[in-house]
Amino acid sequence: MNNRPRRRRRSGMMLNNQTLLTLVGILSAVLVVLLVICGSIVNHDANDPSDNALNSGTPGSSAGTSESGSETSGSVVTPPSSSVATPPPSTVPPTTVPQLPVTPSGGNYINVGSGYIAEVIQANVETFDGDTYDDYSHPTNNYLPEGTVDYCDKELVYGSNTKYVKLRSGHRVYLEKKVYPFETEPVSRQVAEVKQYAGTLPDHNEIGVVSLETVGRHSVLTLDCLWKAPFYFKTNQSGYANPNGGSERDYAVAGNNATYVDITFCYTTVFTGNVSIPANHPLFKSAQVIKNESDYTLRLHLRKAGSLYGWHAYYNDNGQLCFQFLNPAKAAAADNKYGADLSGVTVMIDVGHGGIDGGAVAYRCADCKLCWTDKKKLTNKKYCPTCGKEVQMHEEADLNLSLANALKVELELMGAEVILNRSDDSPININDRLRDLVETAPDICVAIHQNSYNSNKVGGFDSMYYTPWSQLLAKNIREYTKDTGVYTKTHLKWSVGYFMMRQTVCPTILTENGYMSNADDLTAMVEQEKVELKAVAMAHGIADYFLAINK
Repeated sequence: MNNRPRRRRRSGMMLNNQTLLTLVGILSAVLVVLLVICGSIVNHDANDPSDNALNSGTPGSSAGTSESGSETSGSVVTPPSSSVATPPPSTVPPTTVPQLPVTPSGGNYINVGSGYIAEVIQANVETFDGDTYDDYSHPTNNYLPEGTVDYCDKELVYGSNTKYVKLRSGHRVYLEKKVYPFETEPVSRQVAEVKQYAGTLPDHNEIGVVSLETVGRHSVLTLDCLWKAPFYFKTNQSGYANPNGGSERDYAVAGNNATYVDITFCYTTVFTGNVSIPANHPLFKSAQVIKNESDYTLRLHLRKAGSLYGWHAYYNDNGQLCFQFLNPAKAAAADNKYGADLSGVTVMIDVGHGGIDGGAVAYRCADCKLCWTDKKKLTNKKYCPTCGKEVQMHEEADLNLSLANALKVELELMGAEVILNRSDDSPININDRLRDLVETAPDICVAIHQNSYNSNKVGGFDSMYYTPWSQLLAKNIREYTKDTGVYTKTHLKWSVGYFMMRQTVCPTILTENGYMSNADDLTAMVEQEKVELKAVAMAHGIADYFLAINK
């Protein structure tokens, strides 16, 4: 009896094992089916074109873009069902596009960090060498147009009474500039040149050539760009007198001899398109793209040495970078006293001072032909100490306008269009003068001023220039003025003192037409016959300039 129960228990255990084996077999079959289904689902999801993770344009995404960066059709090929299942996207290590260094290597780049941006807010902002701290202007430095942005140093650079902002590109610019007169007030005000703010810029730029077209008197090169990055504009002009002389620097030249123009686009890693230059182009004969260590340079070869007459850069309404090059104005020989026909030529006369900014002041006795710049030296501050007669006060602004009007008459006799930036005794500040010059974009600009000194023995005429392409105009005017015999001395000078000369739009010169502190010079300023003689000499110099550039 004791053995039966054991046999029954043994029989039950055998039945249970069979049941378990059956269940294991069923579960295994179900598991296989589930694995097949899951594998199919994974394969489908990993290659579905609608998957946002692969088609969102995030770094590392390849859908819709070929390896070269050009767009493809966007189609995706699904692997056959026998392929090994791809892990879900969430298990794939994320990939990123390598970023370029914030501060590129090579060139003039300076490490100023990132996250802090300077933006140019004036039409043209003068630049200085970023690795220096002086206030020395150089014609080998270029302006940057309104809208230009770059990373900048948060710490300002301080000069003598001047604040600068240092850009990553290697440029240094004014934070603000003194403007006088300020609106209608006889005072000066600091006006911002750039504004600064926190932000992030792209790690590179891309330039694409759109066109080179003739627009009026200019050749305009239009370029697409990713963002408004700085650039460098240089020529291979040679023969400067003393370019490395610091405060004693002298960029005087014997003539304009540049044979090409280099425009280096900062941070540019992609340059596309070609500059197509017609065989009869008035300025350029060929173009060359040069890849540098961290950017690109566009080299424009001039058709003849010295055939750069002015340039200006700006961003158009489409955000494209435009370089406006001045074509040589057409002039022909004519049967008149100047031997020139200037029909179609536009001349701007920059009339110095005006309104509440009267400029230098002198007092003159018409009978004694004596003059004084210090009113305290007069009898009762209004009478000549020699003859006792009442003296007449002369302001430079009035004398400038008198000569400007006389020159306008002579130029119009040759058919030129003449624009005076003031035609009455109205004030005009330096920013307004610059804006007029840029908007007018004339063939030349002649600034008219009178000089003064603390000694009445100093006198004479100065014809001054800043850019190499202004030298010939200044030289011609000086030579004809010398022949008049009005002045005891005449000079041709390279000068940095007047901001209008430092513009690059066109040949721009400054004439100092005698010293108001010198009795003989002042007499030549107020006697109409002498004024007209000066105007004729200047008109001759201008006529010869236009005839020369057309040879």
